[in-house]
Amino acid sequence: MGGLDYRQQRAVRSIVRPSERISPALLNGWSVLPGYRSLSYHRDVAGNVSFRGLIAGGNTAAGTMICLLAEGYRPDANVQVIVTASNGAARVRIDPEGKMTIVEGSHSMGFDGVSFSI
Repeated sequence: MGGLDYRQQRAVRSIVRPSERISPALLNGWSVLPGYRSLSYHRDVAGNVSFRGLIAGGNTAAGTMICLLAEGYRPDANVQVIVTASNGAARVRIDPEGKMTIVEGSHSMGFDGVSFSI
C-alpha cells in the first residue's frame, strides 16, 4: 500500500479484509472430481478474486453456465480466463451478473491460480 504509513496501512487492513472461501453450487452436471478440491473462490484486500479446485463431468457446450458468483465477487465487465483442462486448456467467461459460462470447454477443468480484479 504505497504512500501510506504503518498506522494507515493497519487501519485499511482492519476495514478491508480478505473474504472467506465460497464454494458455489455447480450447475449443468458439473461436479467436484473425487480426490480434488472443490471449486471455490475468495477476494483479497486488493480486490482480486482467486479460484481453486477442479471440476468435471458437466455439459461442455459453449454458453453453458457452470456456476453463479456472489455479489461483491463479480467483474464490472466480461472477463475471460484460461483454465487447465483435460485437453490442455479451456476458456471460461465471467460476466457482471456473476454467471460463469463456458466459451470453450473440456471434460475436466482446473481453476487453481485463476484470478481477476474487481
